[in-house]
Amino acid sequence: MNDSVKSATFKLIQSLADDNENKYGQVIILIDEYDSPLLNVISITKESIKIANDSHGVLKSFFEVIKALQSKVKFLLVTGITMFAHLGLFPGLNNLKDVTLSNELSETNY
Repeated sequence: MNDSVKSATFKLIQSLADDNENKYGQVIILIDEYDSPLLNVISITKESIKIANDSHGVLKSFFEVIKALQSKVKFLLVTGITMFAHLGLFPGLNNLKDVTLSNELSETNY
């Protein structure tokens, strides 16, 4: 499943960035409530642990593709209510910046 997530994500970002009508050659990505798939299965049953592990794998694959295509990504905004920075969801995205309590983006125009 993770390979199909990687393939679909790669194709989508690549095709949007390379579209003839996209004069910038880059995309802006908004991922709202990235943590929802993990939070929805919080319990100690074997089934919920498997679902959480599968969701983690899908999210990790998704972010790996974004990292690989970072030259095609102008801006990435990820929202959520928890910080899973230490779970390895964002491999290689070493330039993540937490703007939770910052006014920095309030004046940003993209």
